[in-house]
Amino acid sequence: MKKTLVILIGNARGGEKTWNSMYENLLVPYNADLAVCFGYNENKIESLYSKSKYIWELPEYDEWADYYVENYGENGIWKKVFSLCGDNGFSGLYKSKGSSAITLALRDWILKNKRDILISYDRIIITRSDYFYYDQHPLLDNDHFWIPFGEGYGGMTDRHHIFPSSDVDLVLGIVQNYINTNDVIEDFKNCPHHLNIERSYVRYFGRIGYSEKIKQFKRVQFTVRVAEDTTRWYTGPNGGTLLVPGHTDLYIKYGYEYALCENSNAYTEPNCYETGEPIR
Repeated sequence: MKKTLVILIGNARGGEKTWNSMYENLLVPYNADLAVCFGYNENKIESLYSKSKYIWELPEYDEWADYYVENYGENGIWKKVFSLCGDNGFSGLYKSKGSSAITLALRDWILKNKRDILISYDRIIITRSDYFYYDQHPLLDNDHFWIPFGEGYGGMTDRHHIFPSSDVDLVLGIVQNYINTNDVIEDFKNCPHHLNIERSYVRYFGRIGYSEKIKQFKRVQFTVRVAEDTTRWYTGPNGGTLLVPGHTDLYIKYGYEYALCENSNAYTEPNCYETGEPIR
């Protein structure tokens, strides 16, 4: 089996039941090593830390714009991008609601600082710590860029990406090669809808000629929260108050995600390319 590295980015959310579902249904099938890329945390009692081969910690910035200032300059293009689409597509800076700019910063940091480790593996899976795995993750080929069906919001989900390590510069280069250039500004002007992070990924991959590699698989995971978890974004029409069946302490964050785990035709979302052709 090809060597696989699973990287969790963001924060340690979801709790031990959620992480155990990930160990059993993602790490075991892929015989994968685990890395966490989180903000610095003195309390490392969670199993995520003991099970991780790599623990990558960044400063937990009070203001994540400082990351972009340090790496791309006080008056870099990123600041204009934020002024144009910071309420969603590049959100999380200057106390704005959301986390897109933060997750992009984490990917950018991984590429800049851990590239040698990434390319020592064959396959990379970048995902979240608060995904509860409803079933075993399918074993996918290593010739494509894979995303689960759903939660595309007119583009493609940014929550779970699987790709060959040979593509790390393209996949993780979205800040260096797109956000940090005038390309995203031009796309903002030309996008017929709001340029959120999901549409930004589709347009970025289209610009670099990567679109043909994208494939989808039937979703087997959905985002959950435990009572003590915080969130930077919307948690669905019921505010993350619906319990996961069979559990008294796990809540479903996005009802559509959960529905798609049971029925891939549970709903129809906007297509990915805004051209009438969804990603297959």
